[in-house]
Order: sequence, then C-alpha cells, then structure tokens
Amino acid sequence: MRSVLLAIALVMLLWFIVAMRDDKTWGLELPVPTWALDLAALSPLLVLIRFWSPETRRKSDTLEFDLRVISGLYFLMALLGAVLGGYAQLWLGVAISAAVQAGIWYTNRRAPGHG
Repeated sequence: MRSVLLAIALVMLLWFIVAMRDDKTWGLELPVPTWALDLAALSPLLVLIRFWSPETRRKSDTLEFDLRVISGLYFLMALLGAVLGGYAQLWLGVAISAAVQAGIWYTNRRAPGHG
C-alpha cells in the first residue's frame, strides 16, 4: 500500500515540477488535466478509509505519517494550482486533502488512550 501511495505522489510531484518549470509561476500552466490531481488526492483518502482504525495504522510503521505527508503535498499542489493557476476544479483536491488530515485527527482523537 505504501509503495502505491509513494509512486502516485512521485508522479504527481514530477508533474507539478514540470508545470512550475516555466518562469510563469503566477500563471501556472498544468501540462495534464487537473482532474488527475483530484484523483491522486483520493488515494490517501481511500487508504485512510481502508485503515480507519488508528491502531491498524500504527501497526504499519509509517502509514499514518505517509498519509499526512502525501495528503499535505496534494493540498499544497492543489491550492497553488487553484490560487496561482486559476484552476477552480482543483478546490476539490484541496477539500479531499483537508478531509484526510481531518479524518486522521478525528480517528486519533476518538481512539482509546487518546485524551
């Protein structure tokens, strides 16, 4: 599961670097359809749904950390694309990424042994 998440994140990061390669940071032009980033942002959410229990995520060493970092990366890329590039459809990716962070927080808060 971790390798799939990391592979998707690497592809999306390379895609975003190509988009930023031009000197037009304020006129961000994405080289592939923006729905691809929204779909990629779903991957951490689907993993979170599959491993909803914090105990299960803790047993897999770094899964929770990976989910936080990768969804944070998607949040940043989608936010930059929406704000700098004017791609309104990327707000969905922002919302999905924020939902992953909120879901992790919520499940950890409700877990036994967390105050």
